[in-house]
Order: sequence, then C-alpha cells, then structure tokens
Amino acid sequence: MVKYRRDERYTRPKDLKELLTIALHKERASHGFYEDMLKHSFAQEVSIKEKINKLRDAEQGHIRIIESMIRELKP
Repeated sequence: MVKYRRDERYTRPKDLKELLTIALHKERASHGFYEDMLKHSFAQEVSIKEKINKLRDAEQGHIRIIESMIRELKP
C-alpha cells in the first residue's frame, strides 16, 4: 500500500516570489507523486495509467506557469 503524508506547515510568505516558490515546490512534489504512482502494478491497467498520466501532465503545466510567473517578477 502506498502511503502519502501531507503534514507540511508553512509560515506566511513574505512576498509574492516566496509564495510562488512554495507553490512551485508543491507542484513538483505532486508531479513526483504521480510519477511514483505510475510504477505501481495497479497503474499498468491502461485506463488507470491514462488518468495518472493526465494528472501528472497537469502538474507539469502548473510548474511551467509558476516558473513563468517567477521569471516575470522584477528582481
């Protein structure tokens, strides 16, 4: 059985860049979670694998959006 813990605690971000950096970290963690799920035997069924791939790809899209937002911030 796969165990998934969600016990992270955050302080209030000091600015938008820090908020986006935290969000980017969470999106990367979610992407990794779906990557890991693809390695399990239940994910070998085509319909399940397709759904997990779709979720993983959505996370990758979020990562690109957040990275773009970070690049647009003024230094």
